Amino acid sequence: SHPQPLANAQLETRAETDKAIAEDIRKVNREASSPLAFDNIKVLIVDDDVEHLDLIDYALEDLNLDVLKADSAQQALGIYDEVHPHLIITDLKMPEMNGITFATEVKKRMRFTPIIFCSGFAGRSDLAEFIALGAVGFVEKPYDPDHLRMIAEQALHTSITRDCVIKLARLAYQSY
Repeated sequence: SHPQPLANAQLETRAETDKAIAEDIRKVNREASSPLAFDNIKVLIVDDDVEHLDLIDYALEDLNLDVLKADSAQQALGIYDEVHPHLIITDLKMPEMNGITFATEVKKRMRFTPIIFCSGFAGRSDLAEFIALGAVGFVEKPYDPDHLRMIAEQALHTSITRDCVIKLARLAYQSY
């Protein structure tokens, strides 16, 4: 038996669906290539020095991020638990809880969040520990705003891509 030709109504519906899919693909491509692709992306900055919080915020300003600031690691953990940011930028040397302890606490929450460590005191010997805690970058103080922005952009692209893959995997699993 030969397959039956599609009726006009079926052809029109299929064409409309194809058009809608093509438009969705174009929209995703536009957003991915646009500097505004970071809309609604949350970044948590942690530093006990308010001036450094403002400097980092200023360095990231043109990325159109939702920047959250905490002047202590304890305050940052509260924000983290409530908001689940896409990226954390934290100082290493802080009173009460340092950046390493803070990153360890974040990692215990079983949600991967990329971390950029900042410090004027850390050495190269600390890099292995940073990586084990989820570090995707290290920036020395004083900050080079362009370098910090570049590392943050790379980390955000990776984080967003990872989130999309997880969502797609969940959708695929649910459809079976």
